[in-house]
Amino acid sequence: MNLAVVLGQAAAHLFTPVGLLCLVAGTVTGILVGALPGIGPLSGIALLLPLSFFLPPAEALIFYTTLYQAAEYGGSITAIAVSTPGSPNSAAIILDGYQLNRAGRAAKAFAYSLWSATYGGVITTILLILVTPIVASWALLLGPTEYAALGILGLTAIAFLVGGAPRRGIIGVAIGVLIGTIGLDSVTGLPRFDFGNILLSGGIPLAPMLIGLFAIPEAIRMLVGDQVTGTTVPQQRGRVWLTFREFRSVLRPATLGTVIGFFTGLLPGMAGSVPPFLSYNVAKATSRHPEQFGKGSPEGIAAPEATNAAVMHATLIPTFALGIPGTPTSAIILGAMLIAGLTPGPELLARDPVTVYTVFLGLFFGTGLLWLLGMVTTNAWAKMISLPAPIIGISIIVLCTVGAYANRGTMFDVGVLMVFGGVGLAVRRFGYSGPTIVLGAILGPIIERNLRLSLILSNDSPVTFVDHPISLALLLGAVALMVVVFASKRSSRAAARRVSDGEAPVDGERVAARAATSDSGESGRDQLAVVGSRNDKPAPAHPDQPPIAADGDGRTVHAAPSTTRATRRGDLR
Repeated sequence: MNLAVVLGQAAAHLFTPVGLLCLVAGTVTGILVGALPGIGPLSGIALLLPLSFFLPPAEALIFYTTLYQAAEYGGSITAIAVSTPGSPNSAAIILDGYQLNRAGRAAKAFAYSLWSATYGGVITTILLILVTPIVASWALLLGPTEYAALGILGLTAIAFLVGGAPRRGIIGVAIGVLIGTIGLDSVTGLPRFDFGNILLSGGIPLAPMLIGLFAIPEAIRMLVGDQVTGTTVPQQRGRVWLTFREFRSVLRPATLGTVIGFFTGLLPGMAGSVPPFLSYNVAKATSRHPEQFGKGSPEGIAAPEATNAAVMHATLIPTFALGIPGTPTSAIILGAMLIAGLTPGPELLARDPVTVYTVFLGLFFGTGLLWLLGMVTTNAWAKMISLPAPIIGISIIVLCTVGAYANRGTMFDVGVLMVFGGVGLAVRRFGYSGPTIVLGAILGPIIERNLRLSLILSNDSPVTFVDHPISLALLLGAVALMVVVFASKRSSRAAARRVSDGEAPVDGERVAARAATSDSGESGRDQLAVVGSRNDKPAPAHPDQPPIAADGDGRTVHAAPSTTRATRRGDLR
């Protein structure tokens, strides 16, 4: 079908009362959950996943994708206002955003963030519309052998890049794959591990599992903690607005960040807080005024903000076109598609292109709505983030329970919620990664089904994976990824030992503070470690120095303004 005709039908579907309501509600909710530290798009979408049962598929996906998009910007509000990132991806915004706020230019900092996010969102939404059908058409040429190899590559990337320490990532993925085996066998139709319970014949219900893993632990953390979600930024007069000259001054770093974000977002496991810091460092290296970075440079805000927006849109391409989620948040969106009765992959674009392009158009117009709402309401959001954390925690638990019961109208699903809430707490306590479990549970059945079909078609000969060039290349890519990660960790340990022995780091080394110990039994909680450049001595945390990240216990990591590279372990997005 002609793309223009499909876009016309998608626009007619979008501009209905329900479609517009979901567009507005998703954007407003996204700003809110993004601005509340610790919530973010991952927990926000998981908490609201039961809405999939009450909304048509296109409208539900419009709500979740616009929420995802707005939450990426919302996380920057607290980063600029109170030096606390709403999500790990917003940590890079603190380096210059908070400094600009301290200089009395909070409104300008919000404006640079908002306009850069809008710019990156518009560009990558257009690319999303144009590139997705191309990727889907290539995917139609793939058989079960190639899909099995692609899934193995995806799980390898997730285990080694998302899970922090590879050992913990592998264990998390293995647990997820085991969870995915519960229910009816996809090939023989025989029940597996359901203990005679008919409610488990379809597997572990996805919505209660996701809500329990992500929302319940966060709510309990808020209840047992003594902190509030944030403190208000002093009221400063000024509009969240840029002149053409001001926007032109950050156009180059915003474009640079958009390009970096788009290509890293296409790769499973690469999204997270690493791309924003990568674009920040590249923007600093190519800037005419690199000395201003870390002191309130608008370019230092524009580059990572545009990257966050670009990553969010790019990660939806493999999710819709291949059925392979690139980030934990896109995995939950993929789960929402399955709940709504949609099977992501190339066949979806062939069978129901109007639904897919309705979602993409919703993102495009949602970007414009985010820009309008951001200019009008950002200062108000910055003042509202001081709500007491226990109140938010209790509200989340109540909503989680209601949402789990609404899943199928049974208390069994509430029990699943509580069980996985306990699993989520244990995962955090022992430093494992919840997203690796979710992605393993979603990708595991896909790999199993295609692997078994491949063996059936080849008379149980594993040589079929070598006979097909594409599957061979994908498997070699998985092996190469493992080799690179292990080699990198080995060099990091060696460099850390040299630093601990008092030797100066060799040229070009930037050592993540936890790289040398993440496999030796220490906690693998999400942390950001930043170390200076060559011959830089570790700078002590100054009272005026803003923290750039917090781990699961609320501890902060500081970065000196001279920091040139940052590495984060255990990304969540």
